[in-house]
Amino acid sequence: MQNEGIQTIVDVVLNHKAGGDEVEKVMAVKIHEEARNEIISEPEEIEAFTKFHFPGREGLYSDFIWDSQCFSGVDYNHLTKETAIFKFLSEYGDQWDETVNDEKGNYDYLLFCDIEFRNPAVYDELAKWGKWYHDTIQFDGVRLDAVKHIPPKFFNEWLASLRKETGKEIFAVGKLDLLLKYIEVKEGNMTLFDSALHAKLHEASLQGSDFNMSSILDDTLRLCPIRPLQLLIIMIHNLYRHWKLL
Repeated sequence: MQNEGIQTIVDVVLNHKAGGDEVEKVMAVKIHEEARNEIISEPEEIEAFTKFHFPGREGLYSDFIWDSQCFSGVDYNHLTKETAIFKFLSEYGDQWDETVNDEKGNYDYLLFCDIEFRNPAVYDELAKWGKWYHDTIQFDGVRLDAVKHIPPKFFNEWLASLRKETGKEIFAVGKLDLLLKYIEVKEGNMTLFDSALHAKLHEASLQGSDFNMSSILDDTLRLCPIRPLQLLIIMIHNLYRHWKLL
């Protein structure tokens, strides 16, 4: 594709892992599905598929072993065969990361083995993986999935590291809903899909002639109420970053 002048964007999903190689015994509490800050059980020992050592790979590419300390929770207890949201009790406490989307009280957890971004070893491994992925296929940009479930600080640092290590202005676009909030916290590091406009178009398609077209841009990025000074700061930040790579 690149030989034909086409830039490539890869889909990157860093929020969770699935299909672990072994189960581990982990202390956890059960969490309310619709109120994720509410604990609904006493601490209990569960079995979770949180051990990832990739035996077929035999240490090729990376010798990092993912274990329960790399995750904040799961949605299945192998010991009892119960499906529920289980928050691990670890050195990071019994609460989810507070810097994520506040839908359902806290939307840190989405599915499978939820990656614990507060663990420095996890960040280091994901930074190495990003560089390895780029060095392997030489992509030009990334589409980042499940952004609202991941701390903004992580992506700010991860993208900065990726751009520094590759010497390229890697394009990044994130999939999320709270557009203005993330434009602010991403500090201009990421482009965003205008998912609010997408939702408006879908609503209009369902309502037909009953839809008020004068409201179709309300709360979308097209009319996002960013303060002029804020926008100027983001533009200067991007220009400075680009200049450093020249």
